[in-house]
Amino acid sequence: MTEIVFQYRGVQLWQTHRGFEVVENGRLLAVAQVSVVAERMFLYRALALATAEVEQMQQQAAFTEEGKRVFFPPPAEPTPPPPKKKTSAPFVKPTVEEIDAYCAERKNGLSGQAIYDHYEANGWMVGRVKMKDWRAAVRTWEKKAAEFAPPSAPKKGVALTNPEHSNLDINAYEDELLRFRPKFKKGESADG
Repeated sequence: MTEIVFQYRGVQLWQTHRGFEVVENGRLLAVAQVSVVAERMFLYRALALATAEVEQMQQQAAFTEEGKRVFFPPPAEPTPPPPKKKTSAPFVKPTVEEIDAYCAERKNGLSGQAIYDHYEANGWMVGRVKMKDWRAAVRTWEKKAAEFAPPSAPKKGVALTNPEHSNLDINAYEDELLRFRPKFKKGESADG
């Protein structure tokens, strides 16, 4: 179990499974087994930081016309402006013709109407996120189509078990089967 016991500015006193650690800005300063010793080390370092701050404030003190001493807070370090988010152009949904033209350019054989209808029905969302680039969506459709495409045609001369999927002529296939049909004499049957 690790937890912060005390904290002042960048100095922290942590209680760990090994004992106590004094850390300043991520740098380990001291380790102690007893909490009293660790607290004392923490307080010395915190006091040193506080003293340095007071000295800095005294250097920035000024006197009023009545002779009173006035302290000004140390000048705040300028905070950097927040990073600007990259703003991309707002999404403009394409027309069926634009999708068809892109599919023709990529020679993927996809239907622009099917893609348009799919995303129109889903509110131009990809999962739970608004679509940003419809061309990327078309490329994804290409990959999915390649995954689910039927296997390529068999090599010529190779017969498959199902003649409907073969590149052989069905009639020639049946003629070959009839050629190997067993021949029986009159009165005999296949049952014997």
